[in-house]
Amino acid sequence: MYGRHTGGRGGIDDRLARLDSLATWPSRTGPGFTLPTGPDQIRAQLAALVDAATLRYLLYGHGTSVMLVHSVTAPNALLRALPVLDAPLWAPSLSAAWAATSALTTVYGNTARATA
Repeated sequence: MYGRHTGGRGGIDDRLARLDSLATWPSRTGPGFTLPTGPDQIRAQLAALVDAATLRYLLYGHGTSVMLVHSVTAPNALLRALPVLDAPLWAPSLSAAWAATSALTTVYGNTARATA
């Protein structure tokens, strides 16, 4: 996932529109993400995405928890729906979940970590 956006004003449309202004934001799925093709690998990568998003939520979600929690719930819902989703849709769905989670983490993740 990519660095957090520092311009934390506006609604989600405003924040997502500013993603292209980030030098580190790719216009397409970029480095750090390789789309697997096998069902076991897709399931494993989706589970890893849920784990990573959960950790980022715990560390950075204290300021905008309602929006940032969706970076976890969206890929987790997809993980639970895989058994009833047509197999050809698994890889594109994983790609969309990764992009959405990355975008939400970028625009809503606070720059300061939560401390105990």
